[in-house]
This record gives sequence, C-alpha cells and structure tokens, in this order.
Amino acid sequence: MSHLKRHAAPTTWTVNRKETSFMTSMNPGPHKKEHAMPLSIWMRTLGAASTAREVKKVLGEVTVDGRKVNHVRFPVGFQDILTIGKESYQITFKQGKLEAEKTTAKEKTASIKGKTKIKGKTQLNMSDGRNILVEKDEYKVGDSLVLSVPDQKIVKHVKLAPGVKIVLIGGKHAGTEGVMKEIKGNTITYEAGGKAETTLKKYAYALA
Repeated sequence: MSHLKRHAAPTTWTVNRKETSFMTSMNPGPHKKEHAMPLSIWMRTLGAASTAREVKKVLGEVTVDGRKVNHVRFPVGFQDILTIGKESYQITFKQGKLEAEKTTAKEKTASIKGKTKIKGKTQLNMSDGRNILVEKDEYKVGDSLVLSVPDQKIVKHVKLAPGVKIVLIGGKHAGTEGVMKEIKGNTITYEAGGKAETTLKKYAYALA
C-alpha cells in the first residue's frame, strides 16, 4: 500500500490533517513508525517540493546521513541528518512532534538498542539501523553514541547515567528534554522545567 489515510498517521507526524484524505505511507525501516516520516512528507513540509512529480525530480539531490536515498517512502527519523541540495536538517523531537532543524553538523546521536557477540567482537545494534563492531565491550544498552556521518565512526560515548541530558521518546511526556537524576530498575527520575518527574527507562534517549 503506497498511501494511508491522513487521520491514521501517528500523532508525532507534522502534517495538516485537514488537507487531502490520503498521504504517502512509509517503507519499513529501523525507526519506529512514531519516530520517522516518509521522505516525501519531509520534502513537502520543508518546501523543497509541493507535488509528487517535484518530489521525484528533487530526489537526486537528497541524502540521509550522507547517503543517497532512492525512494520517496524512505523513513527519515529521529536524529537523522537530511540533506536536500545545499540545505541540511537534523530530525528532532519537540513537544511530541517530529521537527526538522537546520544544521551544519556532520554528526548524529544514535542509541544502543542491543548487543551481539561476533567472533570475539561486540556488535552494537543502533536505533537508526546501523550495526557497529567494537573491540571492547564497554557499552550498555541505553547508552548513546555520537557518530560521524556517513562513515559512522564513534566520536563520543554518552552513558545513560545521572547528569546526562535526555529526551523522552515515548510516554505521555514524549519530546520533553531534561536531565537524568536517578535510575532505579526500569524507571528513571529526571528534571525538566525545574520539576522532578519519573518515567520508564526505555523512554529515555541520552543526548550529547
């Protein structure tokens, strides 16, 4: 199916639900449906194209994390760097909505979602679909890595620990940024806007 009903789109998508009844659906990808939008919708949202024909025409000038994209339904999600022509944007999560902010950065943050042992090395399974092999197993699920793009070299290791800046990617306060204060089992306490709040640990995304 290449289209979905506009009212069925996730609430995190930045779309006008009063416009046409149908919109481009998204190909399967590494991001959760709530954390990404199809490339064509981003292009229209950013004013790079206004029709399906224009989207396809501009497609040759588009990269995600420095790599060419060849389909309008490609999922562009949280923390990805989307470049259209000479303009680059980083996908952020603000007040429960996906947004694109202009950037000149050549780095992105990705969260570690799982780990696998491969021939004596550790493979880190990242939130953006990347798999990174490392010699030393000094990383934990929930930590984040700052990666250079497109070569995906590790620039910085950000531990999910007290004192780190986080953004919530789920729950009723999704999109809220704060500072981690405490971790107890599967829950965390964080501070945002001068108030202490608690939520599930899985909703916390460590930022650099």
